[in-house]
Amino acid sequence: MAKVNYRALPKRKRAQMEAELKGILHTLGMKEPSWQLLRDLLTESEIVMLSRRLDIARWLLAGHPTYHIAGQLGVGLSTIYGVDRWLQGNFHDYRSTLTPLLRKTDAAIRKKFGAKIPGAPVFLRELR
Repeated sequence: MAKVNYRALPKRKRAQMEAELKGILHTLGMKEPSWQLLRDLLTESEIVMLSRRLDIARWLLAGHPTYHIAGQLGVGLSTIYGVDRWLQGNFHDYRSTLTPLLRKTDAAIRKKFGAKIPGAPVFLRELR
């Protein structure tokens, strides 16, 4: 994955990325004390990295070609292939597992940060 200077990201974008990660983990059953512990263990850079991997997963779930994802998100093909392998290896039925989680989290983020999620792929409208 291309190195991202998380400090160069607007504070609102970093907050959105953290809220997205937190929302997905809560949906998977992580309670607030566990999230706080994880949050204390992770650096902001790691939160951004995990959030970007979720973005890649969204694009892959929408069926976008890897070269398109690489160009839009500024990530390397090896990172995209790694996320794809993770999706296929750990979520045998990842479309029915991850997509509803992303929808639920996206709805919460839209409510908190406004109607438009900056940087979100167009397919989010198609999935709803």
